[in-house]
Amino acid sequence: MYTVQINTPFDHTRINLAILPAIRKNAKAMLSPFPFVGCKGIHTLAKKIANLNQSKLPETKQVLFLAHIVRMQEEIGTGGAGFRYLYAAFLQESAQRLNLPTLAKAAETLTEIGDRWRTFASQAVKYCRHPQSEKMLTLATELHQIANDECQLWHDLSQLSD
Repeated sequence: MYTVQINTPFDHTRINLAILPAIRKNAKAMLSPFPFVGCKGIHTLAKKIANLNQSKLPETKQVLFLAHIVRMQEEIGTGGAGFRYLYAAFLQESAQRLNLPTLAKAAETLTEIGDRWRTFASQAVKYCRHPQSEKMLTLATELHQIANDECQLWHDLSQLSD
């Protein structure tokens, strides 16, 4: 049996140097110009939800559409609150490592956004149980507001300098 020993101490400096470029890279992805990625993707989804009322889809299909969004968001893991909380924890730790209060504030903001994603999912599930067309527009409006707040957060993070 072979054993490998590493006698070099872990270099925290290299990690610290990688944090801000990694944050800027994520910000660039979230601010992508494509309508199905990042903040614009959230706006696109909100528009689709708002237009469900005018669609020719029967109410049962509209309910399934919303239920699928919640499932993708919360269970399968395409984003939603869970990843916002995870990234907020990363920002909080990064704030401590780099002594950058702006990252700590961004972590708080992202946690609040995560809470709003959870509320959105909860409201969508309530709609699925008791569909009402005016609530569909409320869901879409909330999603647009979440997207706007995320866009602002990611824009601020993209402006961080080394």
